[in-house]
Amino acid sequence: MVTIVELHAGKGDLCRRILDALPQWFGIPEAVDQYVAGVEALPMYVARSDGEDVGFVSLKAHTPAAAEVYVTGVLPSPHRRGGRAHAVCCGGAGGAPARCEISHRQDARSRPP
Repeated sequence: MVTIVELHAGKGDLCRRILDALPQWFGIPEAVDQYVAGVEALPMYVARSDGEDVGFVSLKAHTPAAAEVYVTGVLPSPHRRGGRAHAVCCGGAGGAPARCEISHRQDARSRPP
């Protein structure tokens, strides 16, 4: 079972650990450094499975009704189990929109090489 919790400390460390495990998507060290620094000032929600942090989403609210996903990552083992979408939708606390709708489309273009 995946649970979602808001993380208040260690956000940069978790971000780096997960993004470093995804070099096919986050292979530019300078970009990872920017994400790691950026998440410290933004809300972060963590997906935990069996006591392990397996994914996260960091949201940047622009208005009470609109936010963007600043950065998100899920460790390779839980991919395709809905954890990221669940984390995004549960990000309704902490300044992000209270309601969200996820539109997910996956095809060959959205998969890594």
